[in-house]
Amino acid sequence: MHMDAQGIWATYQQGLVYQRQMGFSENWPLFARMKSGRQWAPPTERTRNLPRPVFNIIEQFIGVKTAELLRRPVRLVYGGGGDADAMTEKAARIWDDIDQDELCADFLEDAATYGTGILHYYRHPQSGRIRGEVLSPQSVFFAAPEVREVQHQPAILIATDLPTERLRAEAIAAGATAQQLEDIRPNRQAPGGPVTTLITRYSRREGQVVFTRSTESFVLTRSAPLGESVSLYPIELFCWRKRRDSIFGTGEVESILPNQRAINFVVAMLLLSVQQTAWPRLVVKEGALRQLPTNAPGEVLTDHCPEGSGIRYLEPPAYPAQALAAVDKVYELTRATSGVTDVMSGEPFSRSASAQAISALQMQAKAPLDATRLRYYRSLSNIGKIWAQLLGQTGEGGPLSCTAKEENHD
Repeated sequence: MHMDAQGIWATYQQGLVYQRQMGFSENWPLFARMKSGRQWAPPTERTRNLPRPVFNIIEQFIGVKTAELLRRPVRLVYGGGGDADAMTEKAARIWDDIDQDELCADFLEDAATYGTGILHYYRHPQSGRIRGEVLSPQSVFFAAPEVREVQHQPAILIATDLPTERLRAEAIAAGATAQQLEDIRPNRQAPGGPVTTLITRYSRREGQVVFTRSTESFVLTRSAPLGESVSLYPIELFCWRKRRDSIFGTGEVESILPNQRAINFVVAMLLLSVQQTAWPRLVVKEGALRQLPTNAPGEVLTDHCPEGSGIRYLEPPAYPAQALAAVDKVYELTRATSGVTDVMSGEPFSRSASAQAISALQMQAKAPLDATRLRYYRSLSNIGKIWAQLLGQTGEGGPLSCTAKEENHD
């Protein structure tokens, strides 16, 4: 069924509403800021003198876990007869050509940060070569977001902001009237000029994937086939941890964000205490001091108080030792519950530990990531199937199968 521009735009708006209702519109940018180290709110009049230390355990934990998942080289192996061997060789070349290692790193980092990583593949219109890109989960909208499987979706929308004049030029080539060109209006002003949101909608027609490109008011490309016999959406989604009744998952930041804030706050209070008490304050009786103190080394202050003891330092309260102990405890408990232990992060072992004992400890520490690794490899296998269909490669009696295998492992 063909959809007009207004119908596609209405589906896009419904996707935005879903993201707001789920809290994604607010939380995803927050997670990105926290991971990048921008972990404090802007200063106010009451907090302008408050130190703002950042001990970024979020970035550390995500880095350790994603590095472990990427540590073992992986290759895509095809089966099903026909062009399977040739496709296995092609996949190795595609992997290098599009720098799939870098795409996988960004894919997993997004999944750990937002809970969801999304990869999109397409064939370059001139060269015909496969290209890949990591999409922000904020720019992808599913017609049935409560359905977890990408390939079971009735339709998938990708929102992209492009220069308004470029889209108008495409509309002219597509036969737009003067009034239709006028209707292609900017959605916002970007540093490079006005931009308009373009929606790419993937759907199926008689089992084959087609795509439509549309602005809010004009369809640039209508129901164009993605390729011959392409039945898979060219999109792969990976959830760090699954979320009930949603295609979007949960990540590392969501669970450890309160701990990160607690650590930063307690250390900030310690620094504030030092800041306020590093130079002791003087308590002076009236008439005891006739010169302005300069805090110069060796400075002599004369006490003119008749009774004596007219000048004394104000004893500041000691910063409670329990506060620093609480920071250490929160950090250690966070590491333990998140699975980022000394063994997993590669910190030095005792010299008395044998190689066999170290290996056993490392395997035990990394066991919780095994389920995540299996799902990640399943995503890579799905990506391999997408590549085969985009290139029109088939096996005996149907699409080729694909398995992600670790290098040097059968």
